Amino acid sequence: MSGTEPPSDELGRGTRIRIISGTFETFEAIVSAVDETTGKVSAEIWIFGKATPVELERGQFVRIS
Repeated sequence: MSGTEPPSDELGRGTRIRIISGTFETFEAIVSAVDETTGKVSAEIWIFGKATPVELERGQFVRIS
């Protein structure tokens, strides 16, 4: 593990996640930002070959190992 990689229970920029509820359920995404005060995660999903930003609550996704 490199010094910039977050521990397995934490999220950071570049972490791969799978959305498990909501409009984009089953999509995979890449975390772009984490707001520790609100607990929301900004991520990008790919739709029609274009990165599309989405905002997710902690319970809407799981980390992909």
